[in-house]
Amino acid sequence: MILSMTGYGKASVNLHGRTFQIEARSLNSKYLDLNLKIPSLLRHKEIEVRSLITAILMRGKVDFTITPESGAEMPAQTVNRALFNAYYKELKELARENGLNDQDLLSVIVRLPDVMQTDNSILTEEEWNLLEPGIKKALHALEDFRKREGNELRKDMAERVALISRTNDTVEEIEGGRKDKVRERIVGQLKTFIEEGRIDQNRLEQEMIYYTEKLDVTEEIVRLRSHCQYFIEIIDEAGIEKGKKLAFISQEMGREINTIGSKSNNGELQKLVVLMKEHLEKIKEQLNNIL
Repeated sequence: MILSMTGYGKASVNLHGRTFQIEARSLNSKYLDLNLKIPSLLRHKEIEVRSLITAILMRGKVDFTITPESGAEMPAQTVNRALFNAYYKELKELARENGLNDQDLLSVIVRLPDVMQTDNSILTEEEWNLLEPGIKKALHALEDFRKREGNELRKDMAERVALISRTNDTVEEIEGGRKDKVRERIVGQLKTFIEEGRIDQNRLEQEMIYYTEKLDVTEEIVRLRSHCQYFIEIIDEAGIEKGKKLAFISQEMGREINTIGSKSNNGELQKLVVLMKEHLEKIKEQLNNIL
């Protein structure tokens, strides 16, 4: 199974009249890059939320938000009556002593420190037990999205690997008669410039063997075919995290293709090498988004 790192999931949870919207988005990243936005009443559960995200998503650039609907998290405020009365008594006395107007004392006092107190309540365990399944639902929805996109990526990469493999077969067909043609051409050119009978046949054969071996791409063809087969085996095997292993295999495929290109002095082979490189680059682009 192949998983993409791109996905989206959401869920909604109602907690005793308070509704929370949960959203999770992810893009490709080498590591888990988590941007977490949760309401203050859930801060004591931040580590648990992060653990859930890490366990399910594993890797990617993830934006995860839990948003209370309008008014759902408006903290209640109460008046510290004892402090208010103490301030009022002192300020009223000061106003009287200094002949000042005390009509605006209310607006002044409510702005003084600790007069208005905020209810810093946190989510209860009962509420957390209701919210946690919603978090998992959003994360699993994102995971399902990743699976669907991963299937499309798997299909595309498998088709491109098959194209590289078929092109490699064509290279092998051309390679079959290429060395003999090179040898015949070189011998013919030598006979044009050197009198018959003065050629050291043994030395000539040694030079031909050395030269043709330098041009021989048989080993590269065999290794490239093996890499293509291994690539397909990996994308179809059990397990989830395959992106890095597939990237290593694609590097080896690229090395063999480049060597074929550097050894071949044949225009038709060079065109085939360019075609294989094009498909391989597309595969590497797709691998950037594979978990």
